[in-house]
Amino acid sequence: GKDFSYSMLYRIAKTAGIDIAVLLDTDSADARYSITRKGHGLITQRNRRKGYTYERMGSIFRDKYVEPMHVMIPYSDEALNPPYSLISHAGEEINMVLSGTLKVFLGDRSEVLYPGDVLHFDSMIPHAEVALGGQDVELFVFILNPEAWTDEKTYDSTVREARILTENV
Repeated sequence: GKDFSYSMLYRIAKTAGIDIAVLLDTDSADARYSITRKGHGLITQRNRRKGYTYERMGSIFRDKYVEPMHVMIPYSDEALNPPYSLISHAGEEINMVLSGTLKVFLGDRSEVLYPGDVLHFDSMIPHAEVALGGQDVELFVFILNPEAWTDEKTYDSTVREARILTENV
């Protein structure tokens, strides 16, 4: 038999309105809980954020209200300079810094977070993150499921991008 490509499976899952993990793991068809061991999450890349890695930590849990992710943000001198690409999407987001120093842009403001700090915000506020201090940032991000509160709109359908051209925040 012929194997399907990841991108084809992703399109099939998206069209069917299911998580791709359901197609990849037959045990997840009726999963009401999920344990993801360190280093074994579903890795996803987003074109908007080069070098960032997003490890989905609860991908097989069905009908969930939150998307937990282990995120690594690489330090880059280049990333510290404007313009900054901000995104917004339906729902709420919680960022919990594990290591490194994180600068978060929130609309016309910015905040600096350190290990142990937690930021909870309305993710319709345009936002972006950059690593400070010469080291990568490791954090947990919890995106509270936009499908639960936005008339069945998906994360992808609510994403908007903006740019900040100068650092005045």
